[in-house]
Amino acid sequence: MYKRKMINSHYIAVISIFIYGCYAGETRRPKNQKVPISNLVLRETNSLMHQVLCGVDFLHQHRIIHRDLKPQNLLVDRFHRVKIADFGLARIYDFHMRLTTMVVTLWYRAPEVLLCNSYATPVDLWSCGCIFAELFRRKPLFEGQTEGDQLQRIFEYF
Repeated sequence: MYKRKMINSHYIAVISIFIYGCYAGETRRPKNQKVPISNLVLRETNSLMHQVLCGVDFLHQHRIIHRDLKPQNLLVDRFHRVKIADFGLARIYDFHMRLTTMVVTLWYRAPEVLLCNSYATPVDLWSCGCIFAELFRRKPLFEGQTEGDQLQRIFEYF
């Protein structure tokens, strides 16, 4: 699956490698790096959001569903360039394919996945929306403890 060569500034396939100069959303980082995602100003946040959406759009154009987008899987370098990481749950999407519902970290999981319904690329967009809300709110939007609790929090919000 990852043998295809795709060139895009927002796409990387990370398989047990260390990326120098990048740090993930809430992980520790070297002291010489500046601002973690949670402390970004509005302009930087908008730029990050745009980069993430460009990267996700690129994946979807190539029929790839990431299925585990969360702050920890967004690597940001010192120039605030975003790389999407951890493609362990990613799949090439086929319209006739039934995908498992055991994907995506709970707080970023779309309702159709929580309800064990079929799904496609929009689940990545739901995850992006949850990430963007977290960037602005400085805390996760839905902090469910179980799948049922997560669904209840989503339904109460909307």
